[in-house]
Amino acid sequence: MPRIFIAVRLPDDVIQKITRIAQYFQSQLPEGALKWVETENLHLTLRFLGEIPEATIEKIQPVLAQVAAGQGPFMLSVEGLGMYPSANQPRTIWLGVQGAKPVKSLHAQLEQS
Repeated sequence: MPRIFIAVRLPDDVIQKITRIAQYFQSQLPEGALKWVETENLHLTLRFLGEIPEATIEKIQPVLAQVAAGQGPFMLSVEGLGMYPSANQPRTIWLGVQGAKPVKSLHAQLEQS
């Protein structure tokens, strides 16, 4: 079963900036210290659904289309960076976003639907 995320695709210029940040961290950490996300898989997760059957994906698609149809364009800026569980032993590096009100609204609509 595929692992499914509901996500916002990031603009190419944002992906390029994130890639440069990731390359810097890769150069500073021992090889294999973290599993790096492939550039083509970078996204802003709205909801992680996990492993779900193909038939369920087909049922979800119309709901997603309906929610997305009601959402206009919005602007976000990538600001802030953190590491989890700590900077000394990171397992996850995350980037924060500003201007997330439309994303929160979209998330709430998805949860409701």
